[in-house]
Amino acid sequence: MKTLKKIGVASCAKFYAVMLAVMYGFGGVIVTIVGLSVFVTGGGYYVLGGGIGILVIGVLAGLVIGYFAGGLCALIYNAIAGKIGGIQVELE
Repeated sequence: MKTLKKIGVASCAKFYAVMLAVMYGFGGVIVTIVGLSVFVTGGGYYVLGGGIGILVIGVLAGLVIGYFAGGLCALIYNAIAGKIGGIQVELE
């Protein structure tokens, strides 16, 4: 078993930003599909535009929020791991 003593802050921030953007993107796709179905059944254009807007804003918000949250989590992990030890992982 190896102990993970430190996490690269920038690396963790970039990874978490992309991961959160993808997750928010999936949510935006679902909202867009629902908006498209409402539009096809007689709803207004605003429903479809709202869904696409949520998709775009969700992805951008996921990138920004994910970057800062990932960096903050890495900083917190590094501080705690320095005091009590890190997570033990098995690497091959």
